[in-house]
Amino acid sequence: MPYGDYTYEITKAEIIKATDFKFQDHRASYNNFEPDTLILYTCYPFGITGYVKTDRLFLTGKLIQGDELVDDTIDVKTKDIQEDIANDIG
Repeated sequence: MPYGDYTYEITKAEIIKATDFKFQDHRASYNNFEPDTLILYTCYPFGITGYVKTDRLFLTGKLIQGDELVDDTIDVKTKDIQEDIANDIG
């Protein structure tokens, strides 16, 4: 089911050592972003196979074109479950 077409402009690219990143340390700052902010991350460096990727690449983007975003999908129960999962990961 398509949700729409969106275009983002990358506003920040950051490489972080995997051992230095803990989700719960960054969760508060990520929760303070506007709804039209996109955060993507992936293992880095690219193009290396059979190797443990030691870094994480984070890209932050700002919505520049697309349908209106409505954040009505998270209720209190879902948010509590997400926090429990985040605590278990960290």
